[in-house]
Amino acid sequence: MTFLDPLLELRKNINNIDKKIILLLSKRQLLTKKVVKVKINYKKKIKDKEREKKMLKTLVKIGKKNNLNKNFIIHLFQVIIKESIRVQKYLLDKDYLNKKNISKKISFLGPKGSYSYIASSLFLKKEIKNVEYFPFSSFEKLVLSVEENKSDYCILPIRNTCSGPILQNYKLLLTTNLNVVGEIEIPINHYLLTIKKILIQDIDTVYSHEEVFKQCSTFISQFPEWKIKFTNSTSEAMKIVSTNNNKNCAAIGNKIGAGLYNLYKLKKNLSNKILNTTRFFILSRNNILPINKTNYKTTILFSIDEKNNIINNIISSLKKANFYIKKIKLLNYSSSDIKSIFHMDITNNFSHKKQLAILYKLVKLTRFLKILGSYPYKI
Repeated sequence: MTFLDPLLELRKNINNIDKKIILLLSKRQLLTKKVVKVKINYKKKIKDKEREKKMLKTLVKIGKKNNLNKNFIIHLFQVIIKESIRVQKYLLDKDYLNKKNISKKISFLGPKGSYSYIASSLFLKKEIKNVEYFPFSSFEKLVLSVEENKSDYCILPIRNTCSGPILQNYKLLLTTNLNVVGEIEIPINHYLLTIKKILIQDIDTVYSHEEVFKQCSTFISQFPEWKIKFTNSTSEAMKIVSTNNNKNCAAIGNKIGAGLYNLYKLKKNLSNKILNTTRFFILSRNNILPINKTNYKTTILFSIDEKNNIINNIISSLKKANFYIKKIKLLNYSSSDIKSIFHMDITNNFSHKKQLAILYKLVKLTRFLKILGSYPYKI
């Protein structure tokens, strides 16, 4: 027997114990995957600080009874907990991206057939297999439905190429705690719709959403004798005309809505611009960041006191930190306490602490700064 023989035997025993530790960690991870499914169903937070404290306290006591160092036990299980959180976040993100047979609820400006409905169905068609649609009569109500856990998502139009930013929805973005988790831009083709074929000159009343009249102002100006009636949505306007016995009233809506409400398409392409599009944000309670490290952007709203030097300093600071500014727009927004608001899109994902720290240095240069969310986008 050589001197090394007992050492080899001891190492062999240690290796066997290490294998058992690996197998136990694997079993623990399987339980973690089951835990995250329960958390998704019951909308529970991933991190539970109180449970972690109690668990570490218990484990330290057990370790002490078995002659193990307190700091070693704490460090070991902090690493295990960190890995458990990483796995749970990955599975949660994967659930968001794949949507395996999980039914999700989305709120939109209704009734069915509105541009918001069309945008939400196009966005979620690829993302989610089972979708329940819930119409609301105002943007405030659909945002509230998600805040109160009645819906998983809501869709907000934020900008149209003809009428510009939709300021009432920017106000909602400033006040809500919801996060932007996606976006979609759709073409807008406004139709003049009636219950049957008539002459345009015979129309006396036109119904539609206020924003639509802005987008079709050039066409509307040709008929100053028309009575303009605002509705909560284009689909509500189409519904009113379809149930109204007055053949001289019309709605401005879309082709899909015309089919749903059995309306005659009297004239199309009413927008001030031929290429008219609207950008929509998808909002959620969860702040879900994309797994992939490409093709994402972050949207930020911020306010400043002076336009020129400060905004140049902000742009310069971001460029020095290797942030690519995709878009920056000044909104014509004003209130008693806010004079100017900028909308800025940056093609960076602020999931990394270093990037987030750089961004928050800009807070000193602004009156306020709010990150709306980081989300995937198409180039």
